[in-house]
Amino acid sequence: MKQIDIVKQLQMIRGTISKIIKKNTECCSCTTRPRSGRPKKITPIVERYIKRLSAVNSRASATHICKEIVEQNLSNISVRTVQRRLNDAGLFGRHPARKPLISEENRKKRLDFAKKHLH
Repeated sequence: MKQIDIVKQLQMIRGTISKIIKKNTECCSCTTRPRSGRPKKITPIVERYIKRLSAVNSRASATHICKEIVEQNLSNISVRTVQRRLNDAGLFGRHPARKPLISEENRKKRLDFAKKHLH
């Protein structure tokens, strides 16, 4: 089969088809070659689990999430790795604001004060 026939059949650019054919004849396969750089320590499944744990319990620290993952033997990762994954997901570690407990009596007094000083 000619390249032009393949281009018409697959509706792709001729240059793409010629590169694939050239790669196939040189290497005998079209598989991706190994890349440089260190592979990730966690899998996408563990990454989703980290996000889910943080979403379910927003007060959970990265240390707590890390301990839970190690206890379940999902992966042996550091706290910093969990922090990086949370940052990438947009879930930054923040302390929730503390609110004072308002008693029922104090709530009534505040409401009376507000109604009394209404303009």
